[in-house]
Amino acid sequence: MSSTKANKKRWAPTKHTGISSDKEGNLLVRAAIKRNGKALTSKRVLPAPAKIGDALLVYGELKAELEGGGSRATRQHTLAAYSEQWIAQNARISRPGVIKTYLNALAYHVLPEIGHVFIEDLTREQVIEMTEKWASERMEDGELYAKATVQGWWRVTKAVIADACAEYRIRFSPTARVKLPPMKDRKKRREQNTLSPQQLLNLLRFTEEFWPQRHAELALLALGGFRPSEIFALVWADIDWEKRTVTISKSAGGGHLGGPKTDRSDRDNVDAARTVVVPQRALDALREHRKRQLSSPAASSLPNVIFPSDKGTYRQAACLTKVFQAAQEYLELDIRLGAQVLRRTYNTMLSECTDTTTLQALMGHNDEMNKLYDSVPLDRKAKAISKFEALLEEATA
Repeated sequence: MSSTKANKKRWAPTKHTGISSDKEGNLLVRAAIKRNGKALTSKRVLPAPAKIGDALLVYGELKAELEGGGSRATRQHTLAAYSEQWIAQNARISRPGVIKTYLNALAYHVLPEIGHVFIEDLTREQVIEMTEKWASERMEDGELYAKATVQGWWRVTKAVIADACAEYRIRFSPTARVKLPPMKDRKKRREQNTLSPQQLLNLLRFTEEFWPQRHAELALLALGGFRPSEIFALVWADIDWEKRTVTISKSAGGGHLGGPKTDRSDRDNVDAARTVVVPQRALDALREHRKRQLSSPAASSLPNVIFPSDKGTYRQAACLTKVFQAAQEYLELDIRLGAQVLRRTYNTMLSECTDTTTLQALMGHNDEMNKLYDSVPLDRKAKAISKFEALLEEATA
């Protein structure tokens, strides 16, 4: 038997174009193009234990070499060098607090591990090795880092590498299909800038007694996790009293009506609205608000809007500032109270009551994984909110 035939027998094709494997776990990567009627090929063997992800990166590199006439991108930028450029670009469009988060993640957890690597030479294996190290990394007090903290580092890593790949026309990101290792048995920490269930109830009692005309707004923000722009776009038809739901299909900003901040799905035949089951306390507050509204109807160009401004226009988030300041002072809170604090509090409490998918569906989180689901069943949402209400009841006991 000729060596050519034996070589063909050795390699078995995988489901990935241009990639074959042998019994020992070696991978053969073969890229081919046609130029001027002739077939041009380029091959490379990756020794065992080779990963399919790395083979896909090599395939893209070989294909790029062939299509570019054999010239390979010049090694000029390490990830550390590109990160400086990336931070400078983002500083023009992001808040200082966001940039500080990016800098901390890069400086202390990403660049010490892979910052010295040239961008085009960065491999999936190096990225995986870094994430595995993160999973066992400890703080100064000896405690493991919280899962949410490690996930934050990972988001920054994926963002900077994705932008680098786009900048230098690298076809496959080494972060593709990489998942963080499991991080179980970690001490749960209360998220900063949140209220306890007791403080949340005290806030609602305060607004009910001293700011009754604004109580329903605060109740929806606190007990539904809504954004101010979402509740200020609500009309009474969005409330289903029997099912105890509020439907979010639009948002109000700058005095104008627009689409929701986050779409539930990117499929053409699926409505982007999200339906949120709310606690009975929130519905009771809405009923009282409705009675007050009907007893003294004000002239408004938005007659069906639940929370119109005094001028009959869409309200803006700034209108809540005085309420928050008064509540913060009266309740002697040690954090700056605002709508985001209420949303974080809702998220923190609800995370103890349900799974991540249901939590994201209720919160309207902008997560790409949400787009894999058409909806979360209403009964699942209702079950989560029942547990949420139980937490509040425990706080009143």
